[in-house]
Amino acid sequence: MKIILTLLFALALMVPFAPVFAQMD
Repeated sequence: MKIILTLLFALALMVPFAPVFAQMD
């Protein structure tokens, strides 16, 4: 269960940076 929470936490951290990665192309 803790692994799932860790993945969700990492995903939540990545969401705000998604547009930045999209523009880096």
